[in-house]
Amino acid sequence: MSELALVIGYMLDLTIGDPRWLPHPVRMIGKEIEILEKVLRKLRPEKLSGTILALTVISSVFLISYLLIQSADRFKPLRLGVESFLIFTLLCTRSLADEPMKVVRELERGRIDEARRYLSHLVSRDTRGLNEAGILRACIETVAENTVDGLISPLFYLALGGVPAMIAFKAVSTLDSMVGYRDERYIRFGWASARLDDIANFIPARLSVLLIPFSAFILNLNGSNAFRVALRDGGKHESPNSGLPEAAFAGALGVRLGGPAVYGGVRVDRPFIGDELEPLTPGKVREAVKLMRLCSAITAFTALGVLILRG
Repeated sequence: MSELALVIGYMLDLTIGDPRWLPHPVRMIGKEIEILEKVLRKLRPEKLSGTILALTVISSVFLISYLLIQSADRFKPLRLGVESFLIFTLLCTRSLADEPMKVVRELERGRIDEARRYLSHLVSRDTRGLNEAGILRACIETVAENTVDGLISPLFYLALGGVPAMIAFKAVSTLDSMVGYRDERYIRFGWASARLDDIANFIPARLSVLLIPFSAFILNLNGSNAFRVALRDGGKHESPNSGLPEAAFAGALGVRLGGPAVYGGVRVDRPFIGDELEPLTPGKVREAVKLMRLCSAITAFTALGVLILRG
């Protein structure tokens, strides 16, 4: 059943994307995190209360999705519908292609303020002072990082443990995005969520070091350079995982990513990743989107094969 659900869910993700009006599991997970944070904030020490938050959210999401699927199993078409819907909503191939391209189209129209505004919905850095190159760099970095976090990792856990494992991973990812910050408010409370996200993405990020160069080779991009730069620069990022796909994308496209950025009004001197072999242009974002799409398709096909073999 999961094999057919993956095919249906993946095709829905490609064609429909992420419509705002559709009930979304991640938004429900986010609401659970908000409610529990208000309660658990009262407990001390903060690391313990944050760990309780993370374990409660992940286990409840896994259990609810498991029971929902098992309950629907009495009527096979209903189970297929539930699994297909969950897979569809937990992937982001279409939106990860569409959203950066909105930014690019505004740049091409000469509307840099609108491009910055669109970009601010995609990244956590301050976008108000970014020039065109900075905007394009941020778009490519977003596509690269989310190729792992939004596609390779969810499909990896789907193949490993079915839809409940996939949605449990999304709970980890959502926890990290909401409380896994290093500022004064979350440095201790969000510690467990950030560490769990690092652990959950560890293997998928390293698989991307093989997948991205392979996909780049198919697309006539620089696959060998993608692999070389991933090995050379993948460890420069403050995240143990994000630097690997960013470096691989930088090498494949022949561009330089990273560098200083402003977060919450504070300049952060990040290291550069990749080599400035070619200029940053809107075409480079389009190439990044094509590379992401192919990585997504290959990962989905591989996950399908694993599910079939598991029987």
